[in-house]
Amino acid sequence: MTETALGKPMAESAKTAYHETRHAEQYFMMAKHIAQTGIAHPPYKQIPDDVMTVAQTAPKLSGAEAKEAGEYHKSIFGADAKKRNFVLTNLGTYSQAALVEKGQAFTAAHKAYEAADETVKKYKEENHKLVGPENWPDETQKKNGEARKNARQEREYALSAYNDTKQKFEETQAKYRALPEEEDAHAVGDAIMAALSSPSELHKT
Repeated sequence: MTETALGKPMAESAKTAYHETRHAEQYFMMAKHIAQTGIAHPPYKQIPDDVMTVAQTAPKLSGAEAKEAGEYHKSIFGADAKKRNFVLTNLGTYSQAALVEKGQAFTAAHKAYEAADETVKKYKEENHKLVGPENWPDETQKKNGEARKNARQEREYALSAYNDTKQKFEETQAKYRALPEEEDAHAVGDAIMAALSSPSELHKT
């Protein structure tokens, strides 16, 4: 819970708190699953020894809980771990910040094109008759036109880069939220946020 997270409206802060707390609960469920099935502990003490010790004597998981814990374990430590790690790595590459950066780059490129286009139009308005049709465009206007062409290409490149990042951002977000542990934690957090946004509905959650 960062200072930024705590500075948001209560419903959003609560969403984050419940989301992350649910992850803690998932890890304890996995600890119990490991203790009760005898499968190997995760490497590098990703579930600390003291937690594993408590899990040894904790109440047994129900059938539904055991299935759920097994899905989390498969995703985080088991057969799907590499796929999960790839998704999490892409979250850093195709992040909200990266998308904003590409958007800002496109905005800047678009403004540069508009300025170059305005220069061409204004120069023509002021100099076309003075130069005469036979000498138009003159060297200055040719340079203006070339600058506009380059600015247009830069704008198209920036737009393509933004659209590509936006598509990959959305794809990565979808894959991230589809991870069993994230789908579950987001469901908890989203439910709390919805309830606190409509206090009369809180008791139903």
